[in-house]
Amino acid sequence: MQLPKINRSKGGRLAPSALPHSPWVGPCAPHAARRMWIIGLVMSLGVIHVYLALAVVSGAASEYVERGYALVAQARMEAESATRERLLQAAITAFKEAYQTEPPEPTLQVQALLGAAQAYLLVQSPRRVFPFLWQAAPLQRAEKNLQQALFLQPDNAAATLLLGIVYWRQATQATGLQQGTRDRSTDFLTQAAALGLPIALAPSPERPASPVQLFGVEDTVVALRYVDARGMGKLEDLVFVYRSAASAPLFGVVVTGRQAHPLTTEPTAGTLAPHGLLESITTIPQPGQPPILVLRLRQDTQAQDIRFTWDGTRFVSLALLP
Repeated sequence: MQLPKINRSKGGRLAPSALPHSPWVGPCAPHAARRMWIIGLVMSLGVIHVYLALAVVSGAASEYVERGYALVAQARMEAESATRERLLQAAITAFKEAYQTEPPEPTLQVQALLGAAQAYLLVQSPRRVFPFLWQAAPLQRAEKNLQQALFLQPDNAAATLLLGIVYWRQATQATGLQQGTRDRSTDFLTQAAALGLPIALAPSPERPASPVQLFGVEDTVVALRYVDARGMGKLEDLVFVYRSAASAPLFGVVVTGRQAHPLTTEPTAGTLAPHGLLESITTIPQPGQPPILVLRLRQDTQAQDIRFTWDGTRFVSLALLP
């Protein structure tokens, strides 16, 4: 038999038993439900906050990349001068900011590395941090950036081509052993050709006749960057615009799936334009259709937009459409 508890602080009176529905026994169902709802709301808001933060960071990185490529294009239009060097340094800074943005986005990091390497290839007067400290030459910096790009994307055609150019320039500037560096250049240029770029190789391997002018290692790279030219939702279409060292016309291709699709406004000559400087490469979205690829050229004092669209098998100039 269990004796009732006596509350001695109340003069020996019996202590009342706890009521079955007393809130002191445990939280009631409405309170528990409200508490769980609040916890769930806080967690969901946290997830949304993280998602928005990632979106802002990704947007900031892409803006740095776009700024970097715009500065490189502007520098390519300038004659060799202090203004050109400042533009290139500003481009390198923008690409560095894009690469170091947290959390890292590998696709944008590769874009930044490719852009920075092209800027370094254009630098003629590298900025000295301190006259008594050794610093890497622009070609060495370009080489390191491109090696990192290939580490992130081993089959990147743009990085492979640019490394071939870097090693060729190193071989021409070297005073000692050159054969090994030239061999590396040939290896990378051969790999770039296998990845779809129209590269002139010597001796030329057996390959189908190219519908466009082949790019030689001494020719000029006018533009080289990845865009979403077909509206696939990925930056995987490589726009390559170049000029022969012996002529003024511009040639262009878009490399997709290891195949080069010509960008031409003159089918007979196979050229993009008879002359000019490239200001920018952009895409214009089209609802339910592939985007319009726009190449803006500066010809003398006038700007001209050359537009192409993907028809499922090739890039067609809008100026040539009926």
